Amino acid sequence: MSTLLLCRPLTPSAFLLSLRPSSDFLKQSPLSERLTTRSAETGGGEEYGGKKHRVIVWFRNELRLHDNPLLQQAIRLGKKEGSRLEWVPVFVFDRAAFQESEWGNPKVGSHRARFLLESVEDLRKSLREKCANLVVASGNPQQVIPELLSPGAQHTVLAGQEVTSEEKNAEKAVFAAVQKKAEALGEGTGAGMSLVWCNTMYGLGDVKRLFGGNSVPSLPLVFTKFRTQVEKALQIPSPLPTPSRDSLPPMADVSALQSSESFWPFEKPLDTTAMPMTETVAQELERLGDGADERGVMRFRGGETEGLGRMKRYIWEEDRLKEYFDTRNGMVGPDYSSKFAPWLALGCLSPRQVASEIAIYESKRTKNKSTYWLQFELIWRDYFRFLCKRLGRSVFFPKGPGIYSDPPPPSVRSPRDVEGERLLSLWKQGQTGVPLVDACMRELKATGFMSNRGRQNVASFLALDCRVDWRRGADWFEHLLIDYDVCSNWGNWVAAAGWTGGRLNRFNIPKQTKTYDPNGEFIKLWCPELKRVPEKYVGTPWLMPEDVQEISQCRIGTDYPSPCVHPLTWRDSGRGGGGSGPRRDDRGRGGEKQKGKGRRR
Repeated sequence: MSTLLLCRPLTPSAFLLSLRPSSDFLKQSPLSERLTTRSAETGGGEEYGGKKHRVIVWFRNELRLHDNPLLQQAIRLGKKEGSRLEWVPVFVFDRAAFQESEWGNPKVGSHRARFLLESVEDLRKSLREKCANLVVASGNPQQVIPELLSPGAQHTVLAGQEVTSEEKNAEKAVFAAVQKKAEALGEGTGAGMSLVWCNTMYGLGDVKRLFGGNSVPSLPLVFTKFRTQVEKALQIPSPLPTPSRDSLPPMADVSALQSSESFWPFEKPLDTTAMPMTETVAQELERLGDGADERGVMRFRGGETEGLGRMKRYIWEEDRLKEYFDTRNGMVGPDYSSKFAPWLALGCLSPRQVASEIAIYESKRTKNKSTYWLQFELIWRDYFRFLCKRLGRSVFFPKGPGIYSDPPPPSVRSPRDVEGERLLSLWKQGQTGVPLVDACMRELKATGFMSNRGRQNVASFLALDCRVDWRRGADWFEHLLIDYDVCSNWGNWVAAAGWTGGRLNRFNIPKQTKTYDPNGEFIKLWCPELKRVPEKYVGTPWLMPEDVQEISQCRIGTDYPSPCVHPLTWRDSGRGGGGSGPRRDDRGRGGEKQKGKGRRR
């Protein structure tokens, strides 16, 4: 999808201005990475001898019309095959995605459920404007999608390619199910499935060629090495066009499915009953309603329309991009950072579209460290997706890929350790007695969002200070985060725990508080017990003399918890204590191989 440069390497910022058209994406696309195109009748291929060809576009994390390779492939097939081709766009609220994890947390919590529902409804509306109807269903994809097959026709299921095992297992299950259904429908019916790489800036084919051929075996485990090589060698393709009303193939008649309990009626607006939620999440969602906690950074509304609108406001109307580097570590308010992550996570916003906007902004307004740094953050997203493709299930193991940091991470408490469970519970509820951690965790629970600075601190605290299995924290984030992305979430957590090599980045929480919340504005917003505490003590209230506690109406151990870890924990917290951010190098490699399932992924 993007190609190797044969000219001199570009500087980190200059490469953004070299975006080229990507009309050739189809011939270079990982679409060739097929499960199969075998036909139950003829043996396969895209040539169907005049038979009707139904293309089923299975939306998952590509909930947009702009820069969508799935739609462009459907359009290409429509132009090639003419009136023989029809299509069906479908989204399935996957029952497995709403189930409880092995640690008892529903994988999709109320905040993300609402955002997802809004995103799917927005896609429905956008497709209606293109004379198409999004088929929405609830259940298991391998049971729902085969119902879209038509007797005597050939079928191609198009889906975005994922890299982690639960998602890949879903792809395999759907493929097997449509093959079985095609055989059951009898002579002349065939089915295949093609997976398309959709949600990174850099093309999979280009990254493969850069790091090892047909796979990514030599992709660096260290972000800096990955970044420097892709910036020098690769281009970011321009975003694909948004389909016009006339460019999409005619939609198949699937009105008969409206009588099935699995499918949502076309004319009925989506509501929460469309999702196979647990009773607990359904109750939380009902309490949440359409409102938002007034202390939250903003009300995140799902969908491509909202995502593009946020990008337009942040970059162009409010002109925030030029100051991104200086404000990105803020913690209060909507505009200290881009807040694009929720829309990127569900594919409502394309990272290539953001890269394109940055390039245009640099050419029309200004080009500085801030404009580069937003692109830098998008490269992190790419890195974690490619890293998970390389590491496979090991990213979910207790010790990740087993590559020790320098110095090695501390020993982890036993899963049966009572104290570990107590610390985990305090961390989840924001009752650790460490104000920055508590404020961040309360914000997460109330809004589904937390700043990047906050995420680094609370991860360091749980994994390195409390010595709780890092996967418990990743699982809690998966449950609550509105911008949950499997690769970014689990990749960041395993790195924070010290299991991807390089430097162990242990954060000095009191020092971080002085640097990033010096006046206690964020802490007092979320920990009202501390609202009268002097600035001097707001990050370390356990240091308050008794008379100050009385004056502040905040008695430690009564009005606000005593710290659940000893404050001397941060006296020698290491090189990462100042919060220099994650920096990993080659030291500490050569860890032992691990056994065990490492989650279900």
